[in-house]
Amino acid sequence: MRNCLLLFLLVAAPAAWAQVAPENLPPPPPPPPQTAPPLVEAPEEPEPPPASVQSTGTGRALVVKPGERLRVETTQGQTASGELVSLMPGALSLQASPEQVLTILLRDVQELETRKRAPGHGALVGGGAGAVSGGLLLALLCVAFAEGGDDTGLACGGVGALIGGAIGAGIGAVVGLAVPRWSTIYEKEDGPLALRLREPEDDALQGWFSGDGPVGEVGLQLGYARNLGSSGATNGWGGRLHLLALLGPYLAVGPEVAWYSNVGSETFVPAEGPVFQSEHSLFQLGGLIRGGVEIGPTRTSALLWLGLTDNQTGHVGAAAGGEVELNLLAQVPVVVDVRYHFQVARDEFESVQRFLTFGLGSRARW
Repeated sequence: MRNCLLLFLLVAAPAAWAQVAPENLPPPPPPPPQTAPPLVEAPEEPEPPPASVQSTGTGRALVVKPGERLRVETTQGQTASGELVSLMPGALSLQASPEQVLTILLRDVQELETRKRAPGHGALVGGGAGAVSGGLLLALLCVAFAEGGDDTGLACGGVGALIGGAIGAGIGAVVGLAVPRWSTIYEKEDGPLALRLREPEDDALQGWFSGDGPVGEVGLQLGYARNLGSSGATNGWGGRLHLLALLGPYLAVGPEVAWYSNVGSETFVPAEGPVFQSEHSLFQLGGLIRGGVEIGPTRTSALLWLGLTDNQTGHVGAAAGGEVELNLLAQVPVVVDVRYHFQVARDEFESVQRFLTFGLGSRARW
């Protein structure tokens, strides 16, 4: 019996100690804090180019505008033309027909042309041709019909070159406005093609000789002319008609014709016989150059004119003056001007012919 009790105690004691011992043991140490893996910055991706600038490489970008007429020749030998719709990354879109829009990669462009009016180019060609022909013609006329030597021919040739150049420049500018032409602005040999859309601030610099906006003007004025020469003061009514090429927002050039009645008429009182009157009118044909600036709703311009004048005698005349254009009504400007006309060259036996003219009229642009 005693042996059985001792055996029971030896077996039960370790079990009881195993159940009580954990309460007296120190708590296990807390687990180490969890740390996130180190952050690695992703490489920055380059921003896509803005929609207004597209390029296949570096270099100066050509300026184009939506709606501009372009002709493209590709490296595959294909040719397409149409109005520019938009620029995309590395490409351009052309409206080839009402139903077809073409997308052309810039790297495939072999040659790029634009179709524009060219008043500046026309004025240069016409002015050169007019100066040569006018100088030769007037020099020959002076030598053939006037008394004088070589000096007279040279003087007349210089005046004729000025008149012919002014008239030819005006006619050439008008022709350049009426007949647009293709002009190459890029070739593959120039390097990678880069294009950008025109910004508003570009207009002030690129409006000159670009043919953008209004390119032509026709004007009609009713006028009054007064003779200020030595033959006595006379006056009459008439008018002027001009056709100008607008070379940008501030400059215009072109031919002008004018006629005024009764200006320069003379009354003769002979010693014997009845009094009689010699009727004259003032006729002018030449080239006009106008340059001006806009001030509020008005445009103030300086006027220079050179051409042929027929009154009491035919002669080469010039004029200087100014005008004010009032934009009181939409598309119907009112113009007031004043000019002083004088002879460029006068023979000592000719009477002095000087005129003062006033004009009131309007003009239309396209």
